[in-house]
Amino acid sequence: MGEYVAQVPFSESESLIRSVKGGHRFKVSCFSSYDKSPAANIASAPFMLAGREWQLVCYPGGETEEVAGFLSLFLGYRGGPEECCRAAWLLRCVNQYDGETSRERKWCKGDKYNHFNIGRRWGWQKFMKLDSLLDPAKGFLKDDCLIFEAELTVHMSSETIILQDKPNAPLASEMSNELLRMYNSGIMTDVCFKFEGEGISLKAHSQILAARSPVLERMFAGGFCEKSKGSDVVVVNISDVESGVFDVFLYFLYGDKLPEDVFTKTTKTIEDFSPDSGSSKKRKKEVVNQVNQFDIATKLFQTADKYEVNRLRQVCEYMLCEFIEPDTVIDLLLLSDSHAAVILKDKCIKFLCVHRDHVDKIRLPQNILVDLFDAIQSSSKVDVFGLEKPSGRTKSNSVYSVASSLN
Repeated sequence: MGEYVAQVPFSESESLIRSVKGGHRFKVSCFSSYDKSPAANIASAPFMLAGREWQLVCYPGGETEEVAGFLSLFLGYRGGPEECCRAAWLLRCVNQYDGETSRERKWCKGDKYNHFNIGRRWGWQKFMKLDSLLDPAKGFLKDDCLIFEAELTVHMSSETIILQDKPNAPLASEMSNELLRMYNSGIMTDVCFKFEGEGISLKAHSQILAARSPVLERMFAGGFCEKSKGSDVVVVNISDVESGVFDVFLYFLYGDKLPEDVFTKTTKTIEDFSPDSGSSKKRKKEVVNQVNQFDIATKLFQTADKYEVNRLRQVCEYMLCEFIEPDTVIDLLLLSDSHAAVILKDKCIKFLCVHRDHVDKIRLPQNILVDLFDAIQSSSKVDVFGLEKPSGRTKSNSVYSVASSLN
């Protein structure tokens, strides 16, 4: 007889290292009054992290004669439960005007300088040039004050744990797909939307729509809709939007998502080779698929705004920002102004600040022209979608040229 082997699941364990992340901010006021000769230092108060004591030390004029003209900065381990501590760390001199450009240094080449013995410190003798530090235009020194920071992740003892059997995770929610299945099937519907001049109707469920749109809720609850003869189906006549757009709107109300590729801008390139005269010349024609994604996005945005479906309104506003081009920017700016779409309006104005030849002062109302003028006047460089105005043009000239074009 063959041997019977019972298969049992693997047992599991996991080794973990407990870590604590934190840091210390060290403010040095009246910096100009400190001794900046080599070896003169300024030390922070000792600070505790993960039950261990640390300290920042800076040398305004350099730690030694060899590095005079540089500020030296170090982090020291003063003591704790063990002689040697391991920590990932970085040191920073804060730019007080633009935090994104702070001077920051960390050790990334191996683990050697992540081991601290008691009394040992790590850092840089040439952390940064003193001239750069003292230059007011650089932003590090403000009101004769400097700010240094140390960030640490202290790695403590390791621990091995036994992983217990875990029940299977619950299945992901299928509610969205199930509601869309109901919409697509048309079963148990009690609302019928009819579209003027199309001969098309879309069926839906009033309670689902009422839960998603405050306007539709008021419409159904207030009895503002007629019913079909001999039926409890509510009939709603739609005259301001096409059935195709309204179908996408209803799809979103049921599924909280848009159909795939509804806003995808696709461009198909057709290459024609001329056989005559043996020429290898080829003609390229671009056929832009306009299912009209731009029109759909615009009308869907207006529909979402009308029925107070704020999430869809926001989705459409962000998508319309992707359609900002010379041929569409004026229409989008007018749309954003009439529907209080702040993000879209801001993007359009920034685009026109760069492409001023597309400013249509005939179509744009006075309030938008004023906003556009203010936007250009506020900055000599407007960065939008990675574009900048030519650096050779001064702010005063930029403002003058736009002021002339708007008069």
